[in-house]
Amino acid sequence: MNKQSAADFLGMSVRALERYVQQGKISVTYDKGKTRPTANMVWVYLLSVQFVLNPQ
Repeated sequence: MNKQSAADFLGMSVRALERYVQQGKISVTYDKGKTRPTANMVWVYLLSVQFVLNPQ
């Protein structure tokens, strides 16, 4: 899942998602892109992050 899709799923901005990644709260893998590495989030991991951020 790319950054925009992950941000939409979690209900936050892409910049907020990037801050969480920089703080180590969300892990990300980087895959080789055409011109630069692309950040990818694991969908199952995002479910657990969503639960922590928005407990219901």
